[in-house]
Parts: sequence; C-alpha cells; structure tokens
Amino acid sequence: MADQLSRMVRRHDAKINAFSRLIDAAIIGCTLVALVSVLKLSWVPLYSWLLLIAIVLFSFLSESSHSKSWRDISLRAEVIGVGSNWLTIVFVLVLVDVIFHPSDLYNREMVFYWFVLTPTELISWHSILRMVLRLFRDTGVRAQSVAIYGATELGAGLEGRIQHMPWSGYNFVGYFDDRKTNGTRRFISDSSLIKGGS
Repeated sequence: MADQLSRMVRRHDAKINAFSRLIDAAIIGCTLVALVSVLKLSWVPLYSWLLLIAIVLFSFLSESSHSKSWRDISLRAEVIGVGSNWLTIVFVLVLVDVIFHPSDLYNREMVFYWFVLTPTELISWHSILRMVLRLFRDTGVRAQSVAIYGATELGAGLEGRIQHMPWSGYNFVGYFDDRKTNGTRRFISDSSLIKGGS
C-alpha cells in the first residue's frame, strides 16, 4: 500500500515536472526570439547555439537540483534554485565568450537583455505555477492523504515537517501503530491520531 502511494505521488510529480520543463524551454526560447524581433536584428546561427546550450543546461540543472519531490521544496528554495541555475548558464556562456571570442558574431546588448529578462520570467512562471497548484490543493484537488507508520519521535518530527509545508498538498491523517502504549514503545499517546490498533 505504501509503495503504491509512493509511486502515485512520484507519477503525478513527474507529469508536473515535465510540463514545467517544457514551459521553461518555451520561455527561454521565446524571450530570445522576441528580443531579436523587438531590436530588429537578424537571426544568426550563433543564436540557435546559445538557445540550445541554455535549454539543455537549464533542463539538466533543474532535474539535478530537484532530486526530491517538488512538494518537499518551498517556493523560496525553488526561486533560489531557478536563479542559481540560470546564473550557472550565464557563467558558462560568458566563459565560452572569453575563451572563443564569438561576441563579434552576435549583438551583446540583446544577449544582456536575454540574460536579465529570462530569469525574471522563469521565476514568475514557477511562482504562478505554485500558486495555482496550491489553490487546487486547497480545494482538495491533487491533495494526498498521508499517514506515518510508527508513532515514534521520528514520526512526530516528520509530522511537524508536513504541517509546515502547506504548499505540498499533503493531508496528514494520523499514525499507523498497533503497539500498546506503555510509556516507552509508543511516543504518541493521543488515541485520536492512532489509526491502527490500540
């Protein structure tokens, strides 16, 4: 039962993460294309390479930094993650420019605007996605009921973490513990929280 619930949570998270990565790539690409158009520049092959490197690197860094479920990460942590991932991309592209000097082949002003605007848009998008998902979970959509196996001190600590993550959509329902309360074997003695045994 626990394994099945874990697979369900991971499956839903994977769909949301895949959708989020797709929108991330679209934001990165559309921002560059829009800037080229607004500044009335010609599209040069180097822009395609910049775009490809940025999208691949950002997707890789995002997947690497989100090894845990998005439900377990606060909005602040996600914003910091998005910002630091984009800064890494900027550092890599600037390093490539310093080593190979391709800056004569593209418009520096446009690339600078791209470096500044893109993280703002990415952070805004991730914040909006979080707010929408939280709204859905507040109405019961995509909420996950969670029970902790073992009414121990470790379990109580986990409950505290769950209660302090309102964005996660986890609905704590109690503990499964069929041991007798004798003052040492069961940390939680509140019978209303115990769902298994007495």
